[in-house]
Amino acid sequence: MYYLANIALFISHNFAGSGFTFFERLLEAQRQLPGYGRVQRRGQVDAAGIKRRLWLAWGAEVQLRTGYEAKAAFLRYSNVWAPVHAYYAMYMSSHALFAAMGLANPPEDHTASLNTISSTVVPRLLPAPWCVMAVGCPPIGERAFVNLPVDADPDVHVELLSNPQISLFWPRFCKMLETTREKRLERRFKEWKRRKSRTNMFAHEKRAEALKLPPTSLFEFFSRLRIRSNYHDVSSYVMSAVGDQWHEDFHSSLVRSVSSTCLLLESLVVRYAGPDILNQACIDFMGSGAIPGVTKFLEVRRDRILG
Repeated sequence: MYYLANIALFISHNFAGSGFTFFERLLEAQRQLPGYGRVQRRGQVDAAGIKRRLWLAWGAEVQLRTGYEAKAAFLRYSNVWAPVHAYYAMYMSSHALFAAMGLANPPEDHTASLNTISSTVVPRLLPAPWCVMAVGCPPIGERAFVNLPVDADPDVHVELLSNPQISLFWPRFCKMLETTREKRLERRFKEWKRRKSRTNMFAHEKRAEALKLPPTSLFEFFSRLRIRSNYHDVSSYVMSAVGDQWHEDFHSSLVRSVSSTCLLLESLVVRYAGPDILNQACIDFMGSGAIPGVTKFLEVRRDRILG
């Protein structure tokens, strides 16, 4: 929750504005990126494929947002599945972007998708903090960060179980990326030892494996949350030891982070494929028996992107 609240705090602080004007400021930050300016619109795209992926993303986000309508006492139960809906909203939005980009060999699984995002989208098409990624081999004390602002110090001490402060955003964010990378590397090391029939690895062997792993992005963190919810100890999301406000903060931070991420990805869909595909997909989605008010956020987001 504190990692998510940290991200939501950064978004609110750096793109602050009344109502949904923070969307406009976030889009402006993206549009000022050199990589964004170099994007060339594709002549022909798979419009039906883009629409299908957007609908899947929006369906997941609608399910995530239904927690807003629930009473606070029920959030401890809806939050069990919230990380899954959050992840798939971003996952399918990224696949809509891959289709808009016309990738010759689009990724077909989660690992390949995360690697493609880290290599083709995050470094040049997303603003901070999305563009910051972890590299190196944290399990042996070697880690670094790419695209980190020059005035950001990842080594400043921060109490991870304390309420986020904007002055301590970067050390907490970098720790989140570092821990996420470390956990993924530990899984690779375990598989390496199984293949080699070994019980241990030397530092240089771990370093070599780390060099094969693409940079770790914010998308990997959301994947980590999804895996934890799907396959690990679900009790961590049904925490009876914390109050309703904790669950409200967890959920609202998750929604803010996901909504902002999907905004940036959908903006890129428009950049590559033109405005008509997103506009028509949104009209069709909202007109397909949608409950009034439930999809209002999509209309607002579309209007900001197409502005």
